[in-house]
Amino acid sequence: MRKPIKPVKRETRRRRNISGHIIAGREPYLECRVHDLSQHGAMIVVESPSIVPDQFELAFHPTDRGRVCEVIWRRNRTIGVRFSQSGRDPSRGTNPCQAGSTIAPPAGE
Repeated sequence: MRKPIKPVKRETRRRRNISGHIIAGREPYLECRVHDLSQHGAMIVVESPSIVPDQFELAFHPTDRGRVCEVIWRRNRTIGVRFSQSGRDPSRGTNPCQAGSTIAPPAGE
């Protein structure tokens, strides 16, 4: 007899369309739009995806401390990132971003 399959509970994602900043080193590097946000990651859209590094900080204001991110997937101008467990750069300011998961790539892209 087959065991019943447990449904996989996806993390709650919040649909957003807010401005974000990809930060490399200590300077704002590239602007982006944050479309989905969950506790552990985000889905962002950038104009030039080829110049986005595999790891960076994502902040909502260029002077704020960002969340350390790792790129999980790329689809055209859309990028899925996971927030790193390693934390944030302590030398930067306060972080307004308290939410953020690995977001599945959009269907059909």
